Amino acid sequence: TDPCCWSQEKYCCCSQSSTSGEECCGTGGCCQGLNKCFCWVSHSKFPPDPCMCAVCNFFIIGQPPALNTADAAEAAYLQNTCWLYYCCCAGDGCTSEIANPMILGRQKLLCCMSTRSTTDCVGPRGLFLTAQKLLCCMNYCALPTHITPGIGLCNTVCNEKYPSVRSAP
Repeated sequence: TDPCCWSQEKYCCCSQSSTSGEECCGTGGCCQGLNKCFCWVSHSKFPPDPCMCAVCNFFIIGQPPALNTADAAEAAYLQNTCWLYYCCCAGDGCTSEIANPMILGRQKLLCCMSTRSTTDCVGPRGLFLTAQKLLCCMNYCALPTHITPGIGLCNTVCNEKYPSVRSAP
């Protein structure tokens, strides 16, 4: 099934995507977050599994948080973080990984998921890109314009740059 809303955005060296098509309360919990900005790492998960309590990287209750993800880089940030504190379901710490990426984030609330990271300033997606969907309405804008689907209104596209989905083999 298609999500009710989704977006993908890129502004120079920052990219973001979001969707409402996630499982509400699966293995990732109902609410979770992982944010990295330079060397600062913040993590939260509700309900906590298990409950954790730490001060200056000494865990009184539980073990350092681990991420159930296929993304080894995100899991490595959690493993290599010196936790300043962790209280029940949230904590903050520092990592030695300042760059690569400088910014990394993942937020989940029920069925909504948002991710963000740094990326190439100018690459295959151009300098600026925004694509959004809300129910049956869609929006797309790109700069430079050579990677645009064209100009359209009411499901009719003029100056089409991409092959039509209807005519694809």
